Amino acid sequence: MSSVLSSVKWNFITSILRRIITFVLFLFIAHIFDRAQLGVYREYALIISFFAGISLFSTPTLYIVEKDNSVIQRLAPAVLVLTFLIGILLSFLAPLFAKYYNSDILIPLLRFSLPILLIEVLRQYLRAIYQKQMEFKYLSIIETLNVIFYSALALLIIPFVRDIKLFIAIFYAGNLLELVLLINKRWKKPDKYLIQFTKNIKAKVIHSFSCLIDHIHFLFFSSTATTINMLLLELPVLILGLYFAPEHIGNYFIAFQLVMVPSGLITMSLSQVFFSKFSQIKAEEYKEKLDRLYNIEFDLLIPSFLIYVLLIREWVMVLFGAKDIFEIKLIVLLLFLRSMSAFIMNPISSFFAILKKPQIEFYWSVTILVLSNLLVFLFRNSVFTTVLSVFIISSVLFYISFNWLVFRHIKYSNRIFNKKILLLFYKLLLITCVWFVGNFYLKQLLLNKFILLGLQCLYASVILLVYFIIKNYLFKAPILKELKVLLGIRA
Repeated sequence: MSSVLSSVKWNFITSILRRIITFVLFLFIAHIFDRAQLGVYREYALIISFFAGISLFSTPTLYIVEKDNSVIQRLAPAVLVLTFLIGILLSFLAPLFAKYYNSDILIPLLRFSLPILLIEVLRQYLRAIYQKQMEFKYLSIIETLNVIFYSALALLIIPFVRDIKLFIAIFYAGNLLELVLLINKRWKKPDKYLIQFTKNIKAKVIHSFSCLIDHIHFLFFSSTATTINMLLLELPVLILGLYFAPEHIGNYFIAFQLVMVPSGLITMSLSQVFFSKFSQIKAEEYKEKLDRLYNIEFDLLIPSFLIYVLLIREWVMVLFGAKDIFEIKLIVLLLFLRSMSAFIMNPISSFFAILKKPQIEFYWSVTILVLSNLLVFLFRNSVFTTVLSVFIISSVLFYISFNWLVFRHIKYSNRIFNKKILLLFYKLLLITCVWFVGNFYLKQLLLNKFILLGLQCLYASVILLVYFIIKNYLFKAPILKELKVLLGIRA
């Protein structure tokens, strides 16, 4: 099996395992913390992720696309200095963030966030080394150990100490474990390297910033585009929190956990693998790899994920109660559209970095950010779900436009892609109609909600099975073959 398919297999299987574990943990904490506290956790994680991205300044991306492997070592001192400076700045800005999000809990969290920020930066920086060398099996294993560790710790401690700050600390303890495992495999005696690093540290820092300036064009445009894209993903939390009550953000957080977290695990896995692989192959090989990628996504992953989303909507009341049930179920459907666009865009989101043209993605990101904020502002007086619908539907169109932009530069046919997209929408519409018609009659026949949920799970499985049979045998689409290849099953 090729290194790409082996990497995808490991990422795919461990992503499913991690999702099962985190889903159980999420159900657990959702019954312990109220939605305002869950909103604090989401906001803090977003802030740390945002400033970690700024501290890294796209240096891992540069390392992956550069032929010179020593660039990761030469840039390390500059990244550490930036991290310390940004961590100190973040501690001073803590009251402003607390006022912005109407949450005093953020003040102590952000004032002492430098160690957390340092863990995140080092973890992502070192992961780039393993990604470039296609060691995704090890990355998948330690990321799964990370999830198992912090989930087990939370399940043991949080029932007795119900503090959201403690839960946040436990979450990042898992990332610390992952960082230790990353260091341990690559550097058996880290103290030896630490001593070497501290020698002539002033000269090394100066040289590091000199190296950073040499690559400033790539680093600036790439890091800015990445930061803006992250803002676009988190815009409902960042912007809608200004106009709507925290309860709406809490409802969004619940739906986000049900939809975007599992889809994010899959798309991130695909993105990491294909980014590393595309950076090592010739341009004429892009078409073949993209065709296989889209076969897996359009025929297998996205339709399967739609069936999961339709089913999980029926579990919302059982899992979280009847409060705001209709809003959460609507947000779940809207976020499927968002996850679908992520499935389509994420694996090729770094193409402009590979092509050494990050400024193109930067200009696109700035344009989309302005348009998205303008749409939210224009509809700000509408109800929350209306504003969110406008934002998400427009973002789907924006993300598809990004694909068109990439294809223009790699000479991949937009016509073929558009045909695939239209066929995908037709399949999704058909699956949705079959689900709602069958589900309507099930609800008419049965009153016991637990028996109904059981039959809905069975009905979803039947839809998925029939879809696979029709695609594989009636339309002769090799969906089962692609699944076997993805999972590494020999014919």
